[in-house]
Amino acid sequence: MTNLSTHYGDVLALDNINLNVYEKEIMVVMGHSGSGKSTLFKNILGLMQNSSGTIEVLGKDLSKIDKKGLYELRKNIGVAFQNGALFSSLTVRENVELPLYEHTKLDDSTIQIMTRMKLALMNLADHEDLMPAQLSGGMLKRAGLDPVTSA
Repeated sequence: MTNLSTHYGDVLALDNINLNVYEKEIMVVMGHSGSGKSTLFKNILGLMQNSSGTIEVLGKDLSKIDKKGLYELRKNIGVAFQNGALFSSLTVRENVELPLYEHTKLDDSTIQIMTRMKLALMNLADHEDLMPAQLSGGMLKRAGLDPVTSA
């Protein structure tokens, strides 16, 4: 991203940010509450519009991509949320199955096989029927990861 600035009304949240993240690079964004961390990620994910500057993600300029293109781009982006970001009303298995049902045309049996494999990879096979509130912090994080794309 180059010269990124973002406003909330009259309030400047990000001021002239420049950032490059390279393939296979691991980066941590740290800062106190209100420093703009969430705003930065909302911009990177195309969830909010920046006031000025450019954002390029996986070779795509977000200002030149339509809604469908943004949807397709997001399929190639993984985000690990602090507490797993699981749906509290779904079991661990249902949370893992959901993106497969939403973003693929796989049949039910293939989704069930893939779900069992993903849960096994994350050492959660014996916990598939638990609700997120029944999981430890580490289990929540593992359940929120996609072991196929995050490996």
